[in-house]
Amino acid sequence: MIDNILNFLFGANYKPEEAKIFFSVVGICFLTLFLIILIIACIWHVKEIHDGRQFTVTREGLGEQSGKIKDILMRHHAGPSEVNSDLLLLEELIMRLQEHAENAVTVRMINRFGHFKLSLSVRGKSYNPLKEDEDAKDNGENYLRGMILQAKKSHISYKHSFGKNIVMIEYKYKE
Repeated sequence: MIDNILNFLFGANYKPEEAKIFFSVVGICFLTLFLIILIIACIWHVKEIHDGRQFTVTREGLGEQSGKIKDILMRHHAGPSEVNSDLLLLEELIMRLQEHAENAVTVRMINRFGHFKLSLSVRGKSYNPLKEDEDAKDNGENYLRGMILQAKKSHISYKHSFGKNIVMIEYKYKE
């Protein structure tokens, strides 16, 4: 079988040394291409962090980062009332994620092909912040927090992947 493939690639009078050289060159080319792609991906990631499209939010710095999030939402054609409700939603999700994981939440802005999303991620055990609390009906504050989530639930998704809790919020603002 392998001889048939080598005969097809190199002709009937191929030399095994030629095949070894050929496959070595092809292997080196694929390895080089892989390394170039890996370097580009690393540069892209660093650029996202540097451009402010990715940042971390801690419980203590939530007020300061809310201003940054507000600016992001305003740049994407959100109205003042949308910005206020979206900030409440984001703050609630960030607080829930942080209370469960005790880590800083990474916020990442994704804007591809006219679709704007914010990704909130934090390392930790599986925890879905979108689930309703059983005691939410008893406590007025928790009930109001739950109502914020329910109002935007159709635009929010959750998944646990590679040890991270990830909440995606899709925005559909008018251009």
